[in-house]
Amino acid sequence: MSNAIAGSAASEWRAHWPIVLAAAAGYGVASIVSYSSSLFIEPLQGEFGWSRAQIMSGHSIASIAGAIFAPFTGMAVDRFGPRRLGIFAIIAMCLATALFGLAGPDITMWRALWVPASFAIVLVQPSVWTAAVTSVFSAGRGFALAVMLCGGSLASIITPQVTNFLIEGYGWRMAFAGLGAGWAVLAL
Repeated sequence: MSNAIAGSAASEWRAHWPIVLAAAAGYGVASIVSYSSSLFIEPLQGEFGWSRAQIMSGHSIASIAGAIFAPFTGMAVDRFGPRRLGIFAIIAMCLATALFGLAGPDITMWRALWVPASFAIVLVQPSVWTAAVTSVFSAGRGFALAVMLCGGSLASIITPQVTNFLIEGYGWRMAFAGLGAGWAVLAL
């Protein structure tokens, strides 16, 4: 790498490192449900008697929503910008996560709670965070994207540990609320 490019990348980092960290946190929020849901299976089975398949059926709802609506996330990034959409997506994802704590014994209610979560999952996709990073990085773009993507890896380490702690200490309902609130504070 030439000195001019290296200097340019360094100046980009000095000016825009907060965007990379915010995007990494936002990308971490995208994985709240993925990295915590298996820990809720036993408590939900114990309280409601649902099967694993019933509990995990919400992921199917999210996958269908993702397949249908993901292109619209890209259009929303173009229209509203990654910052505005990202802030809205984090709030939506954290609220949707907390709402899972309201589940009752009817499996239909559980699946209904997955509808807003599915739309939040669609909104918090990597396209939002990569757009934010690529809008301000040129010479250091590859490294900036790599650091941003580490947010998902860090979330995969932190989220299960925090989820287990919250479930054991406060019960599954408060664990959902705690995850939503914790990630909101971290990411916003």
